Amino acid sequence: MKYKCRTCLTTCNDIIEHIKKVHGFSESYINDSLKTNSNSYKNSFEKIGQLKSDIEKFRIDLADHDSQKNKLKSEITSQSGTIKLLQNDIRDEQKALSIRLSTITGRLTTSNLFLITSIFSLVEPFLILEYQY
Repeated sequence: MKYKCRTCLTTCNDIIEHIKKVHGFSESYINDSLKTNSNSYKNSFEKIGQLKSDIEKFRIDLADHDSQKNKLKSEITSQSGTIKLLQNDIRDEQKALSIRLSTITGRLTTSNLFLITSIFSLVEPFLILEYQY
């Protein structure tokens, strides 16, 4: 089994030999430490096989995250299109209602239609901004 030292980031096959040779610990000190706590050096090293499986897990998680991100972008685009259609429908209905009301009262002129169209073209950007996040 290969191990990676978390202190010097090198790999080794034998933890005890690594501690003696690379870090200069004496054998008596290592033995005393192991008698006091048999896992005293365990947290200082990581199994290389474990690292590889962790990397693979992170790759899978990243792919899943990217997939979810793309799905959400697609849904946002779809909703934006729906909102735009609804805004157009509302504008058209408001124009139609204004025309019906003006026709009933007999006061509809070309300038009234131009004014109504101008008002809606000014208001529309604010309706769009309300739904953008």
